[in-house]
Amino acid sequence: MKKILSLILTWICAMGLYAQVPDWVNRQPVSEDVYHGVGMAPLNDVNYKKKAQDNALADIAGQIATKLESNSLIQVLEVGDDVREMFDAQIKSSMAAWFEGQKLVDTYQSEDFYYVYFTLNKAEYRKNAEKRRQEVLNTAIGFFRKAMEAQKKMDLLLALDLFTKGLETVEPWTFMDLTENGVNIPVELYNGYMNVFSGLSIVSNVSKVKGEAYKGLAEPIVICMTRNGEIVPNVKFKVDFLNGSADMTTTATTDQHGLADFYVKNITTKDNLLELVFRLDDSFFSGLPKTYRKMLECKAMPSAKVIVEIAPQSATAYLQMSEDNDIEGCERPLRGLLGNKFFTLVKDRSQAQCIIDVSSGLEFGNVVTGGMYDLNTCLCSLQIKIYDKQTKNVMLDYTINQHKVMIPVDKSVEQSMGMCVRELMKRVKRELPAKVKKMNIH
Repeated sequence: MKKILSLILTWICAMGLYAQVPDWVNRQPVSEDVYHGVGMAPLNDVNYKKKAQDNALADIAGQIATKLESNSLIQVLEVGDDVREMFDAQIKSSMAAWFEGQKLVDTYQSEDFYYVYFTLNKAEYRKNAEKRRQEVLNTAIGFFRKAMEAQKKMDLLLALDLFTKGLETVEPWTFMDLTENGVNIPVELYNGYMNVFSGLSIVSNVSKVKGEAYKGLAEPIVICMTRNGEIVPNVKFKVDFLNGSADMTTTATTDQHGLADFYVKNITTKDNLLELVFRLDDSFFSGLPKTYRKMLECKAMPSAKVIVEIAPQSATAYLQMSEDNDIEGCERPLRGLLGNKFFTLVKDRSQAQCIIDVSSGLEFGNVVTGGMYDLNTCLCSLQIKIYDKQTKNVMLDYTINQHKVMIPVDKSVEQSMGMCVRELMKRVKRELPAKVKKMNIH
């Protein structure tokens, strides 16, 4: 009996609680003259009351936005999903932020949730909306006119900035019908923003020029940008290397005549071509919001390509004779052999890519008795090391160990040394060129 009584009391309490739940919680009111907004938030949320109020106002905003979305910039333009999300995300929050005249009708708290019920008179909303619409239009039109004026003066950076500010002005209010005298202002701002780059052309004073490795160009490469045939001053350019490398001006800004000079100080590539491409510098876009930069990705930005044809040139080398050098006469023929065919020998070590390190040795062996005269046995050694001055990597290690040269004993020291050099260099000329040709000079 007690169990039955307990069940009845529980049922009665539950029915009593259910009876206390307002109708608007379970079924949102609808009327011709009033917007009704219901919002809820869980009680375990720290700011559950404010969250419920915001959701109720967002509910009203959603009803208005749904009716007006056909007039929005989003519907008119073919934009990507990321841009669409940018505009969509601002609609409800922007509308709710300036609502005036909304009334708190009721609140309700269940065991787990808090509910809020707001209304907004449609006529009062339209009155306030028109006031705000005019404010937004006046500001946006002001930016548009200033941007067009800057564009006429070829101040493209300023024009881009003003179009951006105009778009940022209308961006939160694109749920409204922002037309003026039949002109859709957000669309005009968008088209103006995108057309800043229409008609742009980058040209250079040369498309192809001759140069030499490890030297600069005598004249600068001059870049000019025009828009529909008119020069554009104060625009910053950058250079990218499509092929090869060089020590040169990396960025330059056009002067009042629309010209920017790029100086190639030293061509450092080993290739026979240096390919350069000149583009607008990234700073041209860096001040734009991220989403606005993405809107420009579909635009084909202008560029100019310049090819520098590099004449073949041998690597520079510095020949140094080691202190351990017994056969002094080797230096001159080695300079002739290496300098004429394989390297450009320089006198300044700092200007060389490669170091040629030469050392030689001379030993005297037994005297050999001959039929007509006795002969001295001379054992000649030579070592040539070629290495990259910057990396210290050895690219060639050529060695001759104790090459035997027979010299009559009656020859003087100078004559004997000359014969050793001649015989030694005969072998060097036979062997060394093939080895040098296989070197990989970076």
